[in-house]
Amino acid sequence: MLPPGSRLRRPAEFSAAIRGGARGRAGTLVVHLSSPTHEATNGPRVGLVVPKTVGNAVIRNQVKRRLRAQAAQRLVDLRDGELLVLRALPGCGATSSEELGRSFEAGLAQARRRTGRKVAQR
Repeated sequence: MLPPGSRLRRPAEFSAAIRGGARGRAGTLVVHLSSPTHEATNGPRVGLVVPKTVGNAVIRNQVKRRLRAQAAQRLVDLRDGELLVLRALPGCGATSSEELGRSFEAGLAQARRRTGRKVAQR
């Protein structure tokens, strides 16, 4: 399970990750990754966005549990201070956990590549 200190909770934190970071999409998942601009002292933090278009409340909660489990497994791969937002797209509820994991990996890799480009352009 994802530790409470590793979760994004405030709308401003979600906005910072989504607007200030890079985006990668794979399958039914969009990954927003924001790298810190200064030396970070806290660990990485993760937020989830699962809209109603994914399904009813039961399906959305299942998707959130699976995304939290995937994020907890990959928390050690994130750098200190990074903000990660996982946004589920319609159809995510019908996706298997294995496929969700592959989408997570591919989306994160794509966002990392784009983050590198943003840093190089500055």
